[in-house]
Amino acid sequence: MYDEQTKIEQQWCVKQFATHKATLIQDTDRYFAADWRRSDGSGDYYANFIVDKKRGSLIISGDLGDCIATWYNELTPAKLCGFIRHDVGYFISKFQASSDKYVYDEDNVLADIKKYFREYDYEVNSGLDYASEEEFWELVSDEVNNSCDGNSFHPTERLIELIKEYDSDYWQWLHYCGKRIHKRVYLWVYAFEKTLKQLGYIEGNEKPV
Repeated sequence: MYDEQTKIEQQWCVKQFATHKATLIQDTDRYFAADWRRSDGSGDYYANFIVDKKRGSLIISGDLGDCIATWYNELTPAKLCGFIRHDVGYFISKFQASSDKYVYDEDNVLADIKKYFREYDYEVNSGLDYASEEEFWELVSDEVNNSCDGNSFHPTERLIELIKEYDSDYWQWLHYCGKRIHKRVYLWVYAFEKTLKQLGYIEGNEKPV
């Protein structure tokens, strides 16, 4: 997960947030609020952060999507950032509501299914409507494409039939294939840290371009 986070930060965050500027809206005993916006005022990749310090909630809204995460205990913005900066999975576990937090790509789904077959040494020979391993994977690939819409993966009946021939317990793992954390979650975490750095709430104060 950390490798994926690093990859997205290098490929997306650094570029898209190159000219972003943090603006403090308010900081009281109860609330912290700040905007993260391009210096030209554009709303592209804009984010607004609100921290309820007493309740321990982080509310995110803007061009990157929306999220409410809650810890139910008092938190400062800096402490909250420390919790989520390098543990995105932990951050997701605190979501009460959010825009899509996972994404399903056909290639990842197919790769995960193949990985499962290799790990359990399932030998594909012939079966219903296929005469070879190559034909089997072509059928599986077609059905995977019919099962994905980008934000979800709902295996078709035919895909289930194909997998079930080799593993009757497919229901324990098939639906999780291809599940990846949505890019927006990494962008939220990165942007929140950069916002706090620019405003001087955590070390590594960075001046906007």
